[in-house]
Amino acid sequence: MPATQAPSVTQPDPFLPTNIAQTIQAVIPTPTLTVEPTSAPQPSLPTDTPIPTLSATQETPFPESAENSESPTAEVTASPVPIPTQTYAAIQILSPGPASKVTSPIRVNAYLTPGDKGHIQIELLGEDGRLLVRKILTYITPTRLQMISELEFEISAAGELGRLIISTTDKEGRPIAVASVDLLLLSLGESDITPSGDRLDRIIIQEPAPRTLIQGGNLRVSGFIRPSGEKSVWIELINAKKITVGYHQFTIPEPQETGHTPFSVEVPYTVSETTWVRLTVSQRDGRIPGIINLSSREVLLSP
Repeated sequence: MPATQAPSVTQPDPFLPTNIAQTIQAVIPTPTLTVEPTSAPQPSLPTDTPIPTLSATQETPFPESAENSESPTAEVTASPVPIPTQTYAAIQILSPGPASKVTSPIRVNAYLTPGDKGHIQIELLGEDGRLLVRKILTYITPTRLQMISELEFEISAAGELGRLIISTTDKEGRPIAVASVDLLLLSLGESDITPSGDRLDRIIIQEPAPRTLIQGGNLRVSGFIRPSGEKSVWIELINAKKITVGYHQFTIPEPQETGHTPFSVEVPYTVSETTWVRLTVSQRDGRIPGIINLSSREVLLSP
């Protein structure tokens, strides 16, 4: 099957924030992702300071009703097969790496494309899922860039598990892409930063192709996925009002060795007229509730 480039970058399930950064309103056309360059990119500065002012509102990006939908069985392969072409993830967290021991502030370094309004959201969660800090940066460029920012946090214990999440959204507030890394948060001591993890795409959507017209009430979604967390996969079809019009959940088997596992599923949907939706494929983890990886693309549904 032909290779598909990695999609653009989402918001995870919301939490009541302790710090919520203000979204700067600026409309920017939907960016097109490019393949990872061989040379290191130069950092691009945001329109404002790296630490925006705080506000007190946050939209809910994922409809809660999707969690209660039925979950038909997916067609998957028990052992991994080589994917046709390795593609880089839409969001690559360069630092801190997986299992890094970090004290406040955390210096975050990532390579990604901002969302449709130039927004990049960074969140840090505690081991019980509570939001320790949220920051929204806005960039004037719609092109792929290297982002560097700092997150300050406080914990009451000497140390606890945490999760760093970076996401982007489209102009309707729907998730484009999500990436995350688990860390050990320390209240005292010195940071011990590990190298960046695998920067290749964990979720590769091969079909449908972007902006394809789908008819008949069922959408075939296929591609490759690398198991992570609880190995549960959520597929959602979300319209411009952020209502889920189609949903499917399945579990991929544990591969026998490191690699991607192919999947192919039918996602039923219901629309009364021709409707643009965002197809999202995500992985979640029960240790810290929420999305850990997500890829997406837009498709056109017809009854």
